[in-house]
Amino acid sequence: MSALGPKMTGLAGEIADGVLFNWFTTEFERQSGELVTAAASQAGRPQPLIMSYVRCGLLPHAQHRLQERAARYANIPQYARHFARMGISAHETCVSGTDAATLQTGIAAHEQVLDETIVRAITPDDRAASILELLRACAPTLRQHRVCDMDSNPHG
Repeated sequence: MSALGPKMTGLAGEIADGVLFNWFTTEFERQSGELVTAAASQAGRPQPLIMSYVRCGLLPHAQHRLQERAARYANIPQYARHFARMGISAHETCVSGTDAATLQTGIAAHEQVLDETIVRAITPDDRAASILELLRACAPTLRQHRVCDMDSNPHG
């Protein structure tokens, strides 16, 4: 079950086997994960898996597409409220940097609070070479996670 706000997050804990966050910071993943756990406990259910999409981009090449994706979501009312609730912009939820170490550090921060991190690869274009460049930069952490090759899902 996908959740942004506290009501859906609580409901996910009550009824779902897993909750999927989207456009979250690690702090909000942690806080929302606690809501999920508390709701599951109150409902007498096992703790659902806590997962999140994490958008990653290798700079400077992916900067334009990262900004484009962030702007698109910031204009969706539910997401606009979500970003306001967190007090940040959509772009600030992304993991980006000019080198592998920066990307790996950013992904590792999410790994510490999630059961599963789903990397949404944001590249400057849809070429395999661009996607592979980003995947190689993230490689040490990707052995444990699912990877979406592009952020092409209009609902994700």
